[in-house]
Amino acid sequence: HAFNGKDFLSLDIDSKTYIASVSQAEKYKRQRERNPELIGITASFYKKKCFDRLKLFLTHAPGVNVMKAPEVRIFEKQTMGSTILTCHVTGFYPRPVQVTWTGANIQLVDDEINDVLPNGDGTYQTRRSVIRPEEDTGDQ
Repeated sequence: HAFNGKDFLSLDIDSKTYIASVSQAEKYKRQRERNPELIGITASFYKKKCFDRLKLFLTHAPGVNVMKAPEVRIFEKQTMGSTILTCHVTGFYPRPVQVTWTGANIQLVDDEINDVLPNGDGTYQTRRSVIRPEEDTGDQ
C-alpha cells in the first residue's frame, strides 16, 4: 500500500507478515495481522492472480512499460549581450531523466521550472535552458 506516492505498508507474501514502511502504518499493520486467514487469502492473490492479471493487461497494452528514447531539440534566442539556449527533451519513457548542459561560459537560467511533464501518449517531456554570453571579438 502507498500514500501520497510513498510506501506505507507492504505484505511479505512468503512469510505472510506486514511491513510498516512508516510509523503511521503500525496501527494498520496490527489490525491486518489480527486476521491470519485474510493474510493468507491476500498473499495467495498477490502470488498468483495478481501476476496473471498483470500479464493479461500487458498483452492488451503492449506499449506499456517499453522504454522510449527521447527526441531532443535545441532552440536559440538572441538577447542583448547573450544567447539563451533551450534543450527540449520529449517522448521519453520511463519518467526519470537527467538533462545536463556542459561547456565553458554557460549559466543556467535561474527562474526556469525544470519539471518533468506528461505528454498525452504516456511519455514525458522536460527542458533545460542556459545563458551563453556573446563572445568577445576583441574589437574595441
